[in-house]
Amino acid sequence: MYKKTKQLLSELFLEEELNKLDFNSYTDKKFIIERIIQYGWIRHVNWMLKKFRKPEIVATVKRSKNIDKKTANFWSIHFKIPKSEIINYKNLPVLENTYDPFFKFNKNFI
Repeated sequence: MYKKTKQLLSELFLEEELNKLDFNSYTDKKFIIERIIQYGWIRHVNWMLKKFRKPEIVATVKRSKNIDKKTANFWSIHFKIPKSEIINYKNLPVLENTYDPFFKFNKNFI
């Protein structure tokens, strides 16, 4: 793995995980894509979009049980994936944004 790639992904993966990743393995690709679409910043997403093909990302979004509903919704809009094709979409958890002060502020007045 290139030093620049390792440095970028070290923000999302533990060191042991990062050293064991194989970019040619289907399960590792799925794991990397899931982690980036759920927790990644724009720099991670840009890297992912360059590194992986669109069908690999779309297949991961459709089959993943490790992403929340907001993430699935965002990527379904981005890639024009019908929500009916996303496995278990209705039962995905919705994670509340607990660190955004503006969100908390508005919640008190609603």
